[in-house]
Amino acid sequence: MSASLQLIDIAEGGQRIFIESDLLFSSVIAVREAAEKAISDAQADCVIDFSRVNQADSSALSFCLCCMRLAKRLNKTLAFECLPADMASISDLVGLDHFSSNQAESGY
Repeated sequence: MSASLQLIDIAEGGQRIFIESDLLFSSVIAVREAAEKAISDAQADCVIDFSRVNQADSSALSFCLCCMRLAKRLNKTLAFECLPADMASISDLVGLDHFSSNQAESGY
């Protein structure tokens, strides 16, 4: 399955990464690989925008943690915006409530 992302350059070499597919067990690996490439290729900090995601399951949290670890290794700041309600609920349930604030510190 091919990942569906739209990359938009933002100020100062950063990048806004729009996820344009559901984040489910069946699709998350391809989306993660594409997002990690976008984060690696970005010249500065990144924002991952979930406003175009209709469904997300617990694999979306793994996606976020993987992206955060990569950003930390690359000394980049990574922010999350417009989390789907089901993803925010799952993150709160498992104690990762900082995703609900729509900002991550790349600390994992």
